[in-house]
Amino acid sequence: MSIAQIGGAASPQIIYGKNNTGAAVSPGAYLQCDLTDGSADADGYNFETPDLDSTKPETFLSRGGVVSVADGPMADDVSFGAGANIAVVVEGYAPLASVDGSTTNIAAGDPLIRQDGSTALVKLTNPSMSGGLSDSNVTASSEAGNSSTSQEFHDETVEIRANTLVAGDVIEFWATGYIADQNSTDTATISVQFGGTDVGLSDAINVDDNDLWNVQGRAIVVSTGATGEVNITGSGSGPDALAAATDSWPLMARLTSVNTTANIAIRTGVTFSSSSADNGSIQTSIGFRILRQHIAPAAVALGSATTATTIPVFVLKHN
Repeated sequence: MSIAQIGGAASPQIIYGKNNTGAAVSPGAYLQCDLTDGSADADGYNFETPDLDSTKPETFLSRGGVVSVADGPMADDVSFGAGANIAVVVEGYAPLASVDGSTTNIAAGDPLIRQDGSTALVKLTNPSMSGGLSDSNVTASSEAGNSSTSQEFHDETVEIRANTLVAGDVIEFWATGYIADQNSTDTATISVQFGGTDVGLSDAINVDDNDLWNVQGRAIVVSTGATGEVNITGSGSGPDALAAATDSWPLMARLTSVNTTANIAIRTGVTFSSSSADNGSIQTSIGFRILRQHIAPAAVALGSATTATTIPVFVLKHN
């Protein structure tokens, strides 16, 4: 094997190796470049047929691990048979990487990223949010609290999906609602839960119809896994009339057993001081957004995987 740089700074790199596609190739054909190990076929670079999927344009745009057969001073009809030594123009590289396609199968062209501290790359399943992953639920909940004096949750929630968090993520979350109905001098306490644990409680307030409440919080991910650590900060307001500004209460917690390998629910609830059909709270919206330094995929798959295995990938970012 030999490597030579030709021309000026903008000229391509040329490498030489073996046509290992099993068929003849012509100048300009796209091939995939693999560096063989200590096997019997270890004769330097091998050039194989790349997996370019027309249904996944990113496999063409990334040109990951793909080289083109050099033409040089050749006739257009020149072709090189299987096993021939050929020269190619370098456009990328395709190292083998550990991936895990057992939960979400990986296909050629899929963006891959390390998630939840894993040592293997997995398919990036929600890359479309600007600035982070998010979800917002603006479906009004059913009335909660009119048949119980214990904590009763609104039936509309949001969930942070399993294995999407990494240490350093900041999760902004919010919720809004109002008192739909109240009975006599009964009081209402609004509650907030993150991952099944109360992280904020309002005072027990004597409410009126249409009193408002809202929550604004942040969850800082310290560590991930089955016993991940998440710190909560923020505040809630109400339930009270629009003009009232005194009924503010803190969101504050250090959670050390948050299982980030499972879905994490964010929800709100209410506790009335007595059970009455005339008591009820309605949640009007709830949502979250994950703030992350970057969400760029680490690689593009050049093969497929349905298990934990190794496949060739085009590295987009080392992280």
